[in-house]
Amino acid sequence: MRLVAVALLLAVLGSGCGGGVGETPDVDVDDAPSAAIPAGELRLHPGGWAEVATLVRQANDDGRPAVVNLFASWCEPCKEEAPLLRAAADANPDVAFIGVDHRDLVERGEAFLDEYPLGFPTIWDFQGEVAEAIRSRGMPTTAFFAPDGRLVRLHTGILDADLLAAGIAEARGG
Repeated sequence: MRLVAVALLLAVLGSGCGGGVGETPDVDVDDAPSAAIPAGELRLHPGGWAEVATLVRQANDDGRPAVVNLFASWCEPCKEEAPLLRAAADANPDVAFIGVDHRDLVERGEAFLDEYPLGFPTIWDFQGEVAEAIRSRGMPTTAFFAPDGRLVRLHTGILDADLLAAGIAEARGG
């Protein structure tokens, strides 16, 4: 019985659900390919790392940092943090927020956004390119990019208001 409990604990921790700020990988959106981004609302726009990096670069061109949140419809912590992200995006117009529906069926992503409207551009990344590019270890993952395009903080697991505020402050350079 004890062996089963240890195996379950290792499975949960290995899935990335344990959360926390780990070592931030050396990622710079200036090194990523560019993509054509259509004007208007981006709700589950098909794409991957090139589209997300382009959106971050567009924010950087305006001198703004960016917060990129990876979520999935099957992820319960993603559902819990969605209202917090929406409120933070509304309260911080000087920060670009970008959602990434990670390896999800588009119908499930649509249902997620119907129930938890984020109110910011969202990329549908069926292939999981963004998670690979930023070296995500699980869902949810939130990446904070400085106005110069560098990834300055990577958080795996659910955010609370303090963690989100700290990540935004670090992305702003403070």
